[in-house]
Amino acid sequence: MNLLSGDLKLVLPEIFISVTAMGILILGTFVRERGRTWLACVTLSALAVTGYYLMTLRSNPFHPAYSSMYAHDGMALVFKMLFIVVGILAVLVSYDFLRTRGIPCAEFFALILFSTVGMMLVASAYDFMLLFVGLELSSLATYILVGLTKKDLWSNEAAIKYFLLSIFASAILLFGISIVYAATGTTNFGEIASRGSDLTTRQPLAAVVALVFLVAAFGFKITAVPFHMYAPDVYQGAPTPVTIFLAVGPKAAAFAGLIRVLGAVHAMSSDWLMLVSALSFLTMTVGNVGAVLQTNVKRMLAYSSIAHAGYALIGVASIAVDDRAGGVFPSSTASVIFYLVAYTIMNVGAFSLLMYMRRDKGFGEDLADFSGLARRRPVVAAAMLIFLLSLAGIPPSIGFLGKFYIFATAVRSGLYWLAVAGVLNAVVSLFYYARIVVYMFMKKQERDVSDVRSFALNLALGASAVATVVLGIFPQTILDVIARATSNIFTGGIIQ
Repeated sequence: MNLLSGDLKLVLPEIFISVTAMGILILGTFVRERGRTWLACVTLSALAVTGYYLMTLRSNPFHPAYSSMYAHDGMALVFKMLFIVVGILAVLVSYDFLRTRGIPCAEFFALILFSTVGMMLVASAYDFMLLFVGLELSSLATYILVGLTKKDLWSNEAAIKYFLLSIFASAILLFGISIVYAATGTTNFGEIASRGSDLTTRQPLAAVVALVFLVAAFGFKITAVPFHMYAPDVYQGAPTPVTIFLAVGPKAAAFAGLIRVLGAVHAMSSDWLMLVSALSFLTMTVGNVGAVLQTNVKRMLAYSSIAHAGYALIGVASIAVDDRAGGVFPSSTASVIFYLVAYTIMNVGAFSLLMYMRRDKGFGEDLADFSGLARRRPVVAAAMLIFLLSLAGIPPSIGFLGKFYIFATAVRSGLYWLAVAGVLNAVVSLFYYARIVVYMFMKKQERDVSDVRSFALNLALGASAVATVVLGIFPQTILDVIARATSNIFTGGIIQ
């Protein structure tokens, strides 16, 4: 009876979304494309109901469930709400795309839901076994999503490349987990944290090797350099709605898992500080330099997303030094989560705008396709300007605040060189974001590009644009929520 009233209540969101996904697959065999609108409404309703239920759950104190494999705390709830928002936006931007490309909507919506369940499990994982299951569930769904346009050779190539390299990353993760288990005799994060000093003193070499394997595996998931090589090709080749989902959802889930794992091995904080700091610098720099060289906007945004992963890693590195809030500045963990929220809103908006222009049975993705956009579609161009300014970190956008808190966290933690590197990289990013602005507002139309009219796409774009500006001016509410949710992560959640 205690199971039904306690632990089961915590996993009801995952169960409900899983059942809904299976129901959509079954219904899809009967309604086919005629029920596309109905299936989309069912998917959106399921996500909305789940989001509402999550808001009714208390986040504190930290509560381990199911033999301490599943963690219910504030960080898990915040990440789950973020995944719900990502799922809703992915459904909205894909609604008309599925019809024009002839993609089965039931399969698409079900895969989005299954991937969302996997990400939610990662956010609540308090054991390596559940963490691995969650990552693989999310990844399996995205493999299929990337290659769902069967007749598109670019999509097929992207799916194969993503699948093969993901398998290698999963193997590396398992190697790291096996070393930790061999050294500590457990896969539970709480127990690993309590035995961390024994691990580092008795088997220091094994501890370092395990840490390298774990960070490398998560580096692939978050597209950190040098594990990023697949990302530009996969993001460019995948259908744009899938790229939107892939660039924000699984990446945010990987950051959630990385924070959990690094908290469990907190005894090695000096080692992972050095490792994550190096990854952060390389990721920011390579991502921005790669974006400067691109003329394809979709590929440019793919490199941009790599650079943004580097910015977020600054906050992760700062956790090793100091995770306390100070004055008006949030803790390192809260800064990372706030940055991921900002990154999600900005990226969804920027990638969505690529779907407004159709050319040669595809979408306008080159810089030339954006020429004269301000004259053809002034509202769309204005929205793109908002997203680009936010991505570049220009006030008063949410992107500016995200970078500001991340850099402030680094300074407070004594990582001055990393903060300076982040600021310099942000300056470099202004160049390629400005190129898009120049084409939109200062050049005449160079190509015959037809406009796409979609209410669902307009809704997703409008919501993202409004959130980018409003949360940039009035961020306190969401900052307070994140601060309260992460107040006990390293004092009551992971390190107990």
